[in-house]
Amino acid sequence: MSNRPQIFTDPERMADAIIERVGNKIVLALPLGLGKANHVANALFLRAIAEPRLSLRILTALTLEAPEPRYDLE
Repeated sequence: MSNRPQIFTDPERMADAIIERVGNKIVLALPLGLGKANHVANALFLRAIAEPRLSLRILTALTLEAPEPRYDLE
């Protein structure tokens, strides 16, 4: 497989490429806020429903910055 970036216009083909590259156990991390590739997440979700051999774990509302606690309990 090439290390060059691939360009996809079809989320189903992108789902195929993801599964081919990472295998049947997929962990998908989605950031908090706007800008998510929902069409890709939806394609992977639908594929996981249709193919029981796939394991899809979705982590949502992630932030790129570590939180700074204000109190000891936080």
